[in-house]
Amino acid sequence: MQKISIVIPVYNAEAYLVPCLESCLAQDYGEFDIICVNDGSTDGSIGILQQYAGRNVRIQVVEQENTGVVAARRNGVNTSSAEYIFFLDSDDLILPGALQLLAEYTNRADMITGAWVTYSGTLNGFRREVEDTIITEGLDSLRRHLLQGASFMMGRLIRRSIFAKESISTHLKFDEDHAMLSQLFHASKQSVFIDAPVFAYRSHQASVTKSCSLEAFLTWHDSLMSVEEYLQDQGILEHVRPAWRCRKLYWEFDGLRNGINRFGYAKSKLYGHVWKYLVLSPKDGVYCLRNFKGSMKFFIPLCLFSPVISARLCLYYSRLRSRGR
Repeated sequence: MQKISIVIPVYNAEAYLVPCLESCLAQDYGEFDIICVNDGSTDGSIGILQQYAGRNVRIQVVEQENTGVVAARRNGVNTSSAEYIFFLDSDDLILPGALQLLAEYTNRADMITGAWVTYSGTLNGFRREVEDTIITEGLDSLRRHLLQGASFMMGRLIRRSIFAKESISTHLKFDEDHAMLSQLFHASKQSVFIDAPVFAYRSHQASVTKSCSLEAFLTWHDSLMSVEEYLQDQGILEHVRPAWRCRKLYWEFDGLRNGINRFGYAKSKLYGHVWKYLVLSPKDGVYCLRNFKGSMKFFIPLCLFSPVISARLCLYYSRLRSRGR
């Protein structure tokens, strides 16, 4: 049985920390520990962590100055002695039996990715990356992530040794998972994607406000550029170019949708990229249209006429769907 460390960066999370820790302690997998990295919290988070660590030997608390979630995760990885890492945010929940389910594939893969559900008082909104369990190798893993993968670290079992293969930037404060995941998928010899939920992503007003801030938008842009630079530096950009262009359009559109009428960058850049990728490069255009998810097949091409109108329609459509659930 492979040992697993659940690594939880903690920053001012006292409102959500207890349910998060309880969901971890309820796991039925035998060999796991919980590494909580306190990222300079100024609320009651550290008191909760110390109380839980005093009662349960599985929990270890690591202190650091407020240097961000990337540094906290890396600190947790460096502290761990386990074979695999499972990242969890301090306001999210790991679902019952998740570690046991993911661990079934550890003899076959460096990374095992599960699905997730959203949580806002009740569990709903099942989200998946694949329709069935899929095993990929090498660049195929990176391509699949670029095309269909979620852009966060949670919900994945990652072999700890692969973190040593690539340097992971610590300067990004938000949406940094784009760059980190691209490096990890490239470093993985084999990856597994499973069609089963393993964690619950908590949706609350603080997370929504953070995702729509100017700082978040600018950092999102830095993260986007760092992925492209990484692919170029590794000499693999041409090998994954269509998948990367598809992903780039989706990310830029998402950035515009979250910051309509506030961030001029997304509107101008997105229009140029839609024109370049879908019209001037027909093969890439066909590839992108085939691989856009659901309504994105309509909304992103509509950006050729008006990026802002397209983003507004998409936002309105998303809200209608949310009300219907």
